[in-house]
Amino acid sequence: MNEQNQVKRTLQGNINEVREHIAEHSELSRTALALSVCERFGFHNARGAPQKATCLKALREFAAEDILQIPESRTPKRGASPARRLADAVPLPRNVPGRVDRIKDLRLRLVSSEDDSRTWNECIIREHPFGERRLVGRQLRYLVESSHGCLGALAFSSSALQLAERDQWLGWNTQQRQAHLDKIVCLSRFLIRPGVECANLASKVLGMVVSVFSEDFEHRYGYRPWLIETFVETTQHNGTSLEAANWLKIGQSKGRGRQDQTNQSSETIKDIYLYVLNHDFRTELGVPEYEKYPAIAPDAGLDSDEWAQHEFGAAELGDKRLSQRLVSIAAVKSAFPGLPFLEAVNGQAAPVAGYYRFVDRPDESCVQMANILAPHRDRTLQRMQHQDRVLCIHDTTDLNYSTLHACEGLGVISKNQTRTEIGGLRLHSSYVVTAKEGLPLGLLNWNCYAPKLMPERKGKDARLIPAEEKETYRWIENMAGCIAAETQLHDTHVTHVMDREGDFFELFHAWREIKKDDLLVRAKHNRSIATRRGDDKTREKIFDSVAALPVMGILDVEVPRKSARTKNGRRAAQPARAKRTANLELRWMPTQVSSPEYGLGSQHPPVDMWILHAREIDSSYKEAKPIEWYLLSSAPIQDESTAITLLECYATRWRIEDWHRILKTCCRVESPAHRDAECLKRLIAINMVIAWRIHLMTLLGREAPDLPMEVLFSDLELRVLKLFSKERDLVPPTTLGEAVITVARMGGYMNRKHDPPPGAEILWRGHRRLSLLSQGLALIQLE
Repeated sequence: MNEQNQVKRTLQGNINEVREHIAEHSELSRTALALSVCERFGFHNARGAPQKATCLKALREFAAEDILQIPESRTPKRGASPARRLADAVPLPRNVPGRVDRIKDLRLRLVSSEDDSRTWNECIIREHPFGERRLVGRQLRYLVESSHGCLGALAFSSSALQLAERDQWLGWNTQQRQAHLDKIVCLSRFLIRPGVECANLASKVLGMVVSVFSEDFEHRYGYRPWLIETFVETTQHNGTSLEAANWLKIGQSKGRGRQDQTNQSSETIKDIYLYVLNHDFRTELGVPEYEKYPAIAPDAGLDSDEWAQHEFGAAELGDKRLSQRLVSIAAVKSAFPGLPFLEAVNGQAAPVAGYYRFVDRPDESCVQMANILAPHRDRTLQRMQHQDRVLCIHDTTDLNYSTLHACEGLGVISKNQTRTEIGGLRLHSSYVVTAKEGLPLGLLNWNCYAPKLMPERKGKDARLIPAEEKETYRWIENMAGCIAAETQLHDTHVTHVMDREGDFFELFHAWREIKKDDLLVRAKHNRSIATRRGDDKTREKIFDSVAALPVMGILDVEVPRKSARTKNGRRAAQPARAKRTANLELRWMPTQVSSPEYGLGSQHPPVDMWILHAREIDSSYKEAKPIEWYLLSSAPIQDESTAITLLECYATRWRIEDWHRILKTCCRVESPAHRDAECLKRLIAINMVIAWRIHLMTLLGREAPDLPMEVLFSDLELRVLKLFSKERDLVPPTTLGEAVITVARMGGYMNRKHDPPPGAEILWRGHRRLSLLSQGLALIQLE
């Protein structure tokens, strides 16, 4: 394995020998001296040529620091010569089609001639944001050409000297980095020329260039690189083209730049992407496979004493004391969910003051929702890594703060019957559960925002509004954010599950652009299918077509009971529903989700999907509407077992509804009163994780009852449960399932023969009582 010469470091370690060599060859010019030093110390590149420029640079730097003396320069000092350019701008391409497969003679040209170099310089200087900023180190430049004209340009140069996220991902130490940094090159310029609007062109060009880059680089420099790195300015681009070309997002830069020697961090923070050219590079380096998210079981680190540290302790809030305060607030609120903080800490002045200092931080501080939840998302990814298959459920709920009239930054979530605006926030979440048991693993993405009324759009055709300006764009953003976060996972299959609000063409189109995970959406729109019969063009509907097919499978499902709900404002009343077994007939077929007939998305081709129809038959229960679902799936439906699996996946979507209910009912997330919406978001973030833990505790008692009790309960809490069991003449719990039932009993659960398993609300009441009794026992032990 070839290692790059450490020229300056080698000379510095042999500085006395270098001084002697200079004294022996004092008659030489600087350039000739550098050549002789190369021969003396064996500084040659992969092609055997002396590393004259690198050696001369090192000698100049030593001379500037008075470490040694070198001959005076025999040529006058000149500034950098201007880039060689064309006399005029490069002509714009003509008649470029909207699809990449229709471009004629798309090709890459390696810049090697004077004319090519001038063309490349002219394009980049005029049209790229970096303008005339120079490249450094070993370089390759390409032009993107076609029969329509020049479409763009690319350039590769030396990699970043140090990059924390990259170096952690590679797993190399300082010595290995210094020896092999030349094996990484940087895609430092990528230009698709202004006015060129062609779907998938960027990802196509990226795929073309990586297929020839290694050979071109070896031909010029004598060796093949291992990796290519590049950086994405997230305020301008989202990295979709890189991901579509199989580049891997590994993290973010620190904003320092290559020349930042004083930690000023004057550059913007960018996303870091890597493309692996040599998949055996870890073997050559002698480092193990990188695991950013080591797998942990769903029940790991949930006990009362440690869970808050695990889920919040690594939050980067600008001050370690703020991170510690976050952990203490979460621990208190989880012990007494729903209680005002003042009551939860029994009026202690110091914790209360710390709580308000934390929540009321300035809006521009680092105490933001994203930073608070970042450690929990990392733990969620670790729990996902432990699973073969998971479901990522997306849904939205409104948080009503209509009584907080003085709170700034709230939006309008609805209007009541008198047309009065109801103030609040809207929370769109991506909630991950296991595919088999539906155990919640945590939150992977979220978007909490203040919705605004837009009267200027009243009566305007929604198809003429850009997708990015619609409120439904949150579904696309969350899905893309989840897929980006999953890039570091190995062998975990993810299916994104959405209800009917997710049924809009822009979402399917965005999924197709990424096409990494599976997609399962309950259909809302009975779209048309373009077909031909003879010479007549007809339009059939998707729902009608699949419903007309013969029955392909039968499934019995248990429909749980539901309590009656009274009318409340604009929410309609709901009758009670008894528990029943529903008999469903199944049909499925391949289909396409077509773009709108006109509007901004009409030029996109249809998206291939499958549709599954499940309809209840012979329903003897007339007080509820029979079940009928139309599900759009990206996964092919091969047989009845595949169809049943998809139905089970969609049925698991109710887990996020349960989590919403816990968030509002148990954690009372709509109760706090603060000065502005940012303060509320901080508390919402904490309560989101607490609600997840309550939800998981509820389901672990049912789905994994044989786990040890220590998974969820501290030693003190287990002692209280045993004392409670003794006082009630009950058998003391020995497993997690029995301990959860005992906590439910403390909340009023009767545990009769025909009672359903305890729900989250009754467990929440029992857990609050358990926390109070544990505090009392702790005080007694202090005496």
